[in-house]
Order: sequence, then structure tokens, then C-alpha cells
Amino acid sequence: MRGITALNTCLIAAAAGTTLADPQDGDLFDGIVTSPNERASFKAFIGGFGVTEVEAFEGDPVSVRNGSLDNPIVAGERTTGSFDILVGWEEFFDNANPGEGVASRIRFVIETSDGSPFLTDADAAANRNVIRWEIGDHSDPDDDLFADPIDFRPFVSDLTLLEATAVLFTDDNTENSIPFGFTLPSDWDGTDAVLSNTFTLGPTTNRIEITYDYLPVPTPASGLVLGSLVLGGMKRRRR
Repeated sequence: MRGITALNTCLIAAAAGTTLADPQDGDLFDGIVTSPNERASFKAFIGGFGVTEVEAFEGDPVSVRNGSLDNPIVAGERTTGSFDILVGWEEFFDNANPGEGVASRIRFVIETSDGSPFLTDADAAANRNVIRWEIGDHSDPDDDLFADPIDFRPFVSDLTLLEATAVLFTDDNTENSIPFGFTLPSDWDGTDAVLSNTFTLGPTTNRIEITYDYLPVPTPASGLVLGSLVLGGMKRRRR
């Protein structure tokens, strides 16, 4: 039966005009569901309790390409500092727990260009110590022109978001890991722009990893193709 599942996966991928990774543990959609060249818009803010937040970097939301996790781009110069904010993202899979399938996930990284903390002396003086980000959608109407959510391939009708996690670092040392932001599980539209999602930064925090774990849901057409392939395989076995 595992052989039939693998064949079905390949045929559905071919019908959709794309390629899926090899399935593991019978999971149909343990494979790429975003375009390798897909882009998403990104903007971030630094604020605090009872104070006016400021843009973390100068300029409009930046367009970030899939596959830039290891080579993040310059989003802009820190508004209260002399360093740049870097951002990148990528879709990948984690099979760290054999026998439990492969987690499909997208990860963003936000970091400073020179290892400086996100927070500057100016932020401390203004009592700003939290960060908020917007991915794919933006709260300022002036930024609507730049809004670009993460899009998924035609054979995916929905994505069920299983977990969203932010991990704060100083260099390679983990400071905190925080599940956040959504009523889970929930349908995910490839955006993260919840105004209440704010994260307290430490005085030395200089990198953040944001991870979205999800389960892709096939389109009805993909389901029909899968069903016909399974029935066809059963009929051939009976002959």
C-alpha cells in the first residue's frame, strides 16, 4: 500500500505541474507547497506599553523571496540605530522524530546585520522593548500596495496551521520560545499581521526565528485524482 501511496503522490504532483518531496509515513503532502520563487512582504515595529511604536527599519514593507533563510536580505536600516535589519524565509521539513511523519513548515528569520541588539539606547529611553511584525498584510493603508501574502500551489485548497512559534536568541543562545497568535488549529492564509502579537525583547536579543507548522489540505480535484488512482490500483490487483 505504501507503494501505491508513493505512486499516487507522484501522479498528483505531475497533474498539478509541480514536484513533491518523497512522502514519508504515508503522508501525501510532505512536500513543497510554495513556489521556490514565491515572495512575501514584511515589516516590523518596535514599541512598548503605553508608548508609540516606531518602524523597526526605515522605508516600505520589503519583498522577501522564498529560499533566503540562509542569506537574508537587508530590510532597511534600524530607525534608531546605525545597523541594518535582515530578514529571510524558507519552506522546509523536519523529520527529527522518526515515525511521526514530517512537519511541513515555513520559517522566517529576523536579525541585526552586525550582531547588535534590536533595542538601542533610544528605545530604552523611550521605554520601547517589544517587537511586532507583519507578514503578507499590513495595518497601515499606505502599505496596502506592498501587501503580498505567502501563496500556495494550485493543488492546495487550504492550510491548517498547527502551531506558530517565535524563538528569541542572543547570537546562538536561546532566550525564550513562545507559541503565539492564532486559535489552533486554524485555516491559514499565508499572513501574520495580528496587532496583539507582540514579543518582549531582552537587552541583548539580536535574532528571532518565526516558525509556522501546517498541514496542507488538497483541492477536491486532487482528491478525485487520488481516489481514481486508488480504485484503479485495487481493480488491477483483483484481476
